[in-house]
This record gives sequence, C-alpha cells and structure tokens, in this order.
Amino acid sequence: SAINTRPPYDNKAPRNLLEGQFSDPFCVACTLLGLFPSERLFDDGGITDLRLAALTRRVELQVDPEAEAHAPANGGDRQIGEVSLALGDCTLVERVTIPKGDPRNPMTREELNIKFRRAVSANGGDMGPLNTALDALWRLRDCADAAPRFRIFRGGRGFGMAEVPAAAQASKRTLMVSATGQRGKVAAAPASPTEKGEAP
Repeated sequence: SAINTRPPYDNKAPRNLLEGQFSDPFCVACTLLGLFPSERLFDDGGITDLRLAALTRRVELQVDPEAEAHAPANGGDRQIGEVSLALGDCTLVERVTIPKGDPRNPMTREELNIKFRRAVSANGGDMGPLNTALDALWRLRDCADAAPRFRIFRGGRGFGMAEVPAAAQASKRTLMVSATGQRGKVAAAPASPTEKGEAP
C-alpha cells in the first residue's frame, strides 16, 4: 500500500526499537541479515550495527499498482508485498499475496513458539520460567478458570516463581491471541491484594 512509502514507515534511520518496528527499510534489512529486532540493536545514537544501519539506508520503497488496487485501504482484501534484491548481475524477486499471520495464512503453533522465544531471548529474558509461561498460555483453553494462568505475568505467583522477566510482557500478547481466539475473550486476572495496596 502507498501508506507504507510514507512516514513513519519509510524511516531509514530509526532511533529506537519502536521506530524500527514501524520502519519498513529497517525490518527488511534485519531480515536480510538474519537479525531479530530488539533493543540491543540500538543505543542513544541509533542503530549500533554498522552493517544494519548501512543496509537500512539502501532499501528503497515503491508503490506496486496491483498491490495498491487490492489493499484493504482501497476496499481490497489482500496485502500484497514484493521484495526485489539486486545482486550484481542478477535480481532476486519474492512476492507474497497473503502475508503470514493473516487469518488465511495463520502462523503454526511452532512458529508462534519460535517467535515468542526469540522475542524474549533478544531482550534478555530468562527462558526457564518463560517456557513455563508459554506452556501455560497454550493450555488456557483447558482451564475452567483462566485467572491463575495470567498471574504468571503479574509476578509469577501462580507458578511459584519469584520473578518473570519484563521482556515477557510484550511477547505474551502474540500467544494470547492465538490461544484464546477460538474461544472468544478471556477475562484478565484480578489484581492480587498486594497489587491493590492491601496487606498480603
């Protein structure tokens, strides 16, 4: 869609992870270099990896007429994307008509597991307790009461863990959508007495 060629999606010099996640050039460059977007790729001066910064600046965005015609913003039902990689005397082209994550092309359970683990490990999370959290999320549909499962993200009370890394907070949403999507909404866990300011 043409919107992806305009700010903030055309940003070639993101200063932090949030800007990077909205930057198409940055995301393309990360993919080509096999890097997972994380805070570790940035400091106060922007992107720390010189290869990544240079490649991000070389990505050019263009509007594809067919993609624009089928874009949801124009009444269509597809998000077509194409990447052309110029390598000396040859050009590699990859085109996607239904992106991964679309309801018509959903991520598999294993792909979601990999994404969850990569997001946590990339931000310094401890995978020990997070594997327990991951398993708990997949078993939400088997629970008569989901509230105790969600307490794992409020300090680990439900599983006897002293602490769950903050990196899990952003990663949990992906699994929650997948694990609860077929059964509707799951109520959030009620605040514990300590969280309410009451005596434990």
